[in-house]
Amino acid sequence: MRAETAACRALVLLALVATPLAATADEAATTDSGAPLSAEDSALLSQALVFDPVAAANTPTKSLNLPQLPAPPGLAVNGHDKPDGSGTIAITQPLPSDWDSKIGIDLNVAAAPPVNYQPGAPLPGSASGDNSGAAWASVGVSNLGSVNARIDPDSDRGRLGTTLQHAIPLGGDFSLTLRDSYAVTDTLGTFDTAPAAPSGLPVTALPQASSGTAPAPVWSNERGVKFDILPTGTTLGAAVASASNDPVTHNTLSADQKLFGALHVTTSVTDLGEPTINKSITAGFKLNW
Repeated sequence: MRAETAACRALVLLALVATPLAATADEAATTDSGAPLSAEDSALLSQALVFDPVAAANTPTKSLNLPQLPAPPGLAVNGHDKPDGSGTIAITQPLPSDWDSKIGIDLNVAAAPPVNYQPGAPLPGSASGDNSGAAWASVGVSNLGSVNARIDPDSDRGRLGTTLQHAIPLGGDFSLTLRDSYAVTDTLGTFDTAPAAPSGLPVTALPQASSGTAPAPVWSNERGVKFDILPTGTTLGAAVASASNDPVTHNTLSADQKLFGALHVTTSVTDLGEPTINKSITAGFKLNW
């Protein structure tokens, strides 16, 4: 009886131990023997594991679009270099208006100081103070007139003027242009220079307003007429100019001839019959844009 009881206990213990081992073996078999990959998954896996540098180099790449600031429409920047190394820069910007209106800046750029010492030239490495600039604005109506304003901070001057101009066609070969301009130039302010210290160095102080009388505004007027001979490109002109600070009324006679393209030759005589008579002949290119 005792032998049978011991045998039963041994069989129960063997069953309890064998059950988790069988379950673990079945899970491993199920995991290892999973469903096979499809043809599409197999192709994707092959492409991911194989790298072809030639194919990658020939693959077109999309360019990177960097943000850029749009240029203002109609902005014109023109520069001119002079033989001495200095130059001028003119910036013009039309305004969105039904009239012929625009603003601009005229800059005068000084030449760079020389590297080596030259007689009569600034010392090498010295800073040049000849840079200057002026801002202007113009509003006008085509073939009628315009109002112009200009401020020059370097000379503390401002100028306001108006021009009336009208072209009258005379048939198909001639044209007559009448022009009348008025302007006033005023000094914006005058300052006394700072006193010098005994050592020769300037005293650190704010500029004081001048106690003297400011210069009176200068009024000027210029009237002129031009006669254009269109088939030959010839222009004959006459003008009279006067100013409140000049006791002499200046007269000018001129003739302009177009040779070819934009090349023109201009001859002028100023102050005809006066001791200050001046005659000149110039040639240059005239471009309109």
